[in-house]
Amino acid sequence: MGNTVEKIITKPQRIIRRISRGHQVTLPPHFMKENGLHIGDAVEILEEKGKITIQPLIITDSQEKSRLIQTIQGLFGQIDSQVSKEGLSRNEEAILEIINNEIEQSRKR
Repeated sequence: MGNTVEKIITKPQRIIRRISRGHQVTLPPHFMKENGLHIGDAVEILEEKGKITIQPLIITDSQEKSRLIQTIQGLFGQIDSQVSKEGLSRNEEAILEIINNEIEQSRKR
């Protein structure tokens, strides 16, 4: 489940970006692709001796498991809410369909 990004850089790439009013910096799509980054991924920002480094945050399997458990618990809360509002039945097929939809949405992020 944990993503490991391994890349050998033969020539440093220089990318210039402005900091927005919201204190944000946009990474170019080719940079994200080359570094295995996707929308929603966590990055680590390190500052050392006046240099700032941005690198993918490696999430351990236990961290990923905890995140997935929280997501599933949230989904069951949504299911319970839908069941009580709409009088739907909480059968296995309906639950799996909601969970599968959420998984597909998270893959697109």
